Amino acid sequence: MDKQGNTGKTKRRPIKRLSLHDEVVASLREMIVTGALQPGDRIIEHDLSAQLGVSRTPIREAIKTLTLDGLVESPAHRGAMVKPLDAAEIETLFQVIAVLEALAAEQAATCLSPQQTRKLENLHSRMKKAFDQGDRSRYFELNSEIHDFLVEHSGNPILRDTHERLMLRARRGRYLAILSGTRWAEAMQQHEDLMIALRQGDSELAARIWRAHLQMTGEALLQSLKESPT
Repeated sequence: MDKQGNTGKTKRRPIKRLSLHDEVVASLREMIVTGALQPGDRIIEHDLSAQLGVSRTPIREAIKTLTLDGLVESPAHRGAMVKPLDAAEIETLFQVIAVLEALAAEQAATCLSPQQTRKLENLHSRMKKAFDQGDRSRYFELNSEIHDFLVEHSGNPILRDTHERLMLRARRGRYLAILSGTRWAEAMQQHEDLMIALRQGDSELAARIWRAHLQMTGEALLQSLKESPT
């Protein structure tokens, strides 16, 4: 204890909890990403209020947030609805995301600490297990963690912030892309190839694999839109 009566222990900051607004936004975003709310579906405040057990006010506020994120739109006299996927926007989004994530993978090949590498290996192993079990939901959850992990540890805050904003609009496209069994298996193999490149410390190969991975995801989504336009 010092002269001021302090014990010398660092005061812990209280753990931040998600606000009601954040929870409702996260729930609605998940519904849109996974297709529970389809492109073009109307967002019925009364129904969602009952489903989520909240009043209509946080639903309205969440709709505003998701509109800014590019997931919801409100055409005149029609009310809020899930924004349809736009092929031109998807193509542009994945072109940019492919470049950003390729740079992140390039950095990861030489910059990850042993502890970070172990965490990445663990995520990859769990994702592979979900793939083997045919659990798309769990696979997508872990897949997203891996992509975000590489970006987070790129050492480039501008890359990280730009990627985060773009993924608010692109994440549902990545989910739809793996609904194709062929693309899902192909994507899993590309993850395996990336891990080999990272273990070898081959930054050029890691970047090349990851850029192709994201480009092919975008192409798979575009093909899906052509077959089932939304």
